[in-house]
Amino acid sequence: MGQMIEGRWDCSSCGKKMIQGRYKHCPGCGKGRGADVKFYVADPNDVVAADVPEKGPDWLCEYCGAYAPDSAKFCTNCGAQRGDKTYFDVQQEQEEKAAQEAASHPERTSEPVRRRSPILPLILLAALAAFIIFQLIPRNADARVTAKSWMRQVAVESYVWVDDSGWALPQGAVLTESRREIRDYERVLDHYETRSRQVPEQYISGYSTEYQDMGNGYFQSVQIPQYATRYRTEYYDEAVYRNEPIYDTRYYYQIQRWIYNRTLTASGEESNPYWPEETLQADTERAGERDEQYAIQCEAEKNTYTIRLPLMEWQTYNVGDKVNLELSSGGTVRRVSHAE
Repeated sequence: MGQMIEGRWDCSSCGKKMIQGRYKHCPGCGKGRGADVKFYVADPNDVVAADVPEKGPDWLCEYCGAYAPDSAKFCTNCGAQRGDKTYFDVQQEQEEKAAQEAASHPERTSEPVRRRSPILPLILLAALAAFIIFQLIPRNADARVTAKSWMRQVAVESYVWVDDSGWALPQGAVLTESRREIRDYERVLDHYETRSRQVPEQYISGYSTEYQDMGNGYFQSVQIPQYATRYRTEYYDEAVYRNEPIYDTRYYYQIQRWIYNRTLTASGEESNPYWPEETLQADTERAGERDEQYAIQCEAEKNTYTIRLPLMEWQTYNVGDKVNLELSSGGTVRRVSHAE
């Protein structure tokens, strides 16, 4: 326990200051200390030599509004029976009332805050939105089909001998060479090395003194430890690893595989496309992937557009047909349809 220090209080009736905490009534006007009293420490050296007779906080008389000592069953000012509200209850109520008043009446600054006009940002936002909408809205153009084209391709694969290698010899391969090679690496502990690091730790660097209001005109000093951080060097062993190679047999061989050889192409402008003639060598060549492209060429607004279409849709158009083009703001064709 810390030292007991005598506090002070001010009389709200006559204005007398620095009244010692031992006095229950103002020495100037005789008024008892009431709900508007708040104790404070004026001199930390006002240590009380003897034990404080009153340990608990004063209580507030609900009849006359004066404080009475904790040991009194009746008010020492008017004789009324003891109430339930203590000095700390009164202080809490006053703090809550002050907080509510501060929230309902915020302080006004000497200069009004200048607010930026919202009109200009709204104008810029509207202009940006209009530009985006203009970019997204398509436009229509009348056009005429001036040409049709198509192209069909077939990839040809050849069954040939190729060089390859691996960790196993596949069926049908002809081995040409085998040798021991590194297949992978294994992480192996090699040794330990001593390292150091700085480890933070907290320690008490000193004490500060605070005064705890007892609510009866006295305060009790309390020593509050102050903490700081310092660093100490810590040593530890760190494992060091090495990569140990793992050897295995690698096989080098020749094997027959289907490999891309060439592309057969057929193209034209007629309306009946066909696949290119497949002249393949028996057992050594085969047809692979197929690809087909169909397009119509249209003229509109002195511009020429080439439009790729699926076969079924491409077949519905003929040279000279009138069509409608849906163009993006950038001038690309988004959709083509027959003109009504």
